[in-house]
Amino acid sequence: MRYNKKCFNCSKEYVCYYKQSKYCCEKCKLKKEGLKEKECPNCRNIFKPTWYGQVYCCGKCYWNSEQLSEQAKNSKLIKDNSIESYEERYGKEKADEMKKKHSNFMKENPNSGQFKSETTSKEKNVNWKGDNVGYSALHDWVKSNKEFLGKCEICGLESNNRRIIEAANISGEYKRDINDFVWLCRSCHYWFDKIKKQKPYEVIGVEVKSNGYLDKTERAKCKWLLANNIFSKILIAKKGKKRGEIIYDEFK
Repeated sequence: MRYNKKCFNCSKEYVCYYKQSKYCCEKCKLKKEGLKEKECPNCRNIFKPTWYGQVYCCGKCYWNSEQLSEQAKNSKLIKDNSIESYEERYGKEKADEMKKKHSNFMKENPNSGQFKSETTSKEKNVNWKGDNVGYSALHDWVKSNKEFLGKCEICGLESNNRRIIEAANISGEYKRDINDFVWLCRSCHYWFDKIKKQKPYEVIGVEVKSNGYLDKTERAKCKWLLANNIFSKILIAKKGKKRGEIIYDEFK
């Protein structure tokens, strides 16, 4: 059942499914009745909440609450990364010595972080697939190894955005070869894949004649169709000697 009622707050007409409904929305209900008063668990003051899920009376009580302080005390990130934790564990003198050693080591070995990447990158990686690489992984490899020109090699559109200038495969075999890819814009990439890489096709016309002979007008029509490149070639279908046999002769 549907009931047409008026809102007790804004006096707006609305449709509802319950007889006991008084308000058209939650905002009107809050304005008219409000929420029940609550006690703040931090400062123990009684306050009137502004929304249903409000627990604390203000932002200060939220940040100074017992739950947040316990989480901060037990968090490993704050303990391990803070300067005070180093000084508490090793003392000020030892903490200063450790910092100096670390800074001197980084000055002497600036490429120390590259050791792991050099030993586990490219062919040395366990997951290296070589020529059996997938479509997306091959394109990622080309993007990281091929020099980015920043322009389309067909129309000359310039852009530094790699979403506009894309790597397009030339041969269609998707080999792991940088020279088999070119940088093209999206529109040129689309036409390059759809038209240029398509296999050449022929449009063949068929003229059906039981005896295999064409009259003067039919011959003139066939010549005109071939001259204007409407058909690449025209075949004349005729009956064969055997039953159901069809022979195709090319018109010249």
